[in-house]
Amino acid sequence: MDYQNSLLDDENESQNDEISNEVIQSLPANAFWVKFAAVIYFISNLIIIGTVSFLLSFLPATWGVSVIISCLIYFSISLWANFILFDYGNKITEFIRSKNINDFANVIQSRKLFWKISVWLIISLVVLAFLAIFFVFFSLQSNRF
Repeated sequence: MDYQNSLLDDENESQNDEISNEVIQSLPANAFWVKFAAVIYFISNLIIIGTVSFLLSFLPATWGVSVIISCLIYFSISLWANFILFDYGNKITEFIRSKNINDFANVIQSRKLFWKISVWLIISLVVLAFLAIFFVFFSLQSNRF
């Protein structure tokens, strides 16, 4: 019997008030990797913050304020997403301990919130990239005359 059919069979047996054993058994590994990704994500954000701070010293003064504002927007959304991701891992661990259906609902809600924030992060990166290109182009055009 393949994986999908076994989950469906377990779901039919559980009458929607239990979660299949296969799902529960896969969660400890998921919790580890979600928390690991959150730590790596946090470290990479710190590296990016350090790099941007270093590069700010090489930018013209007119670009500095716009770059700082753009970076603050990005990093605030990014760190928020990082904390939500780590909380998602903690909620998985909490569900593994309790095996309560309400805790599983919290896991799903955390995952949904993380992906919503991730979409906003991607949108903000695209907007910030366009703003950066606009400011660079505008600055180069104003220096020409």
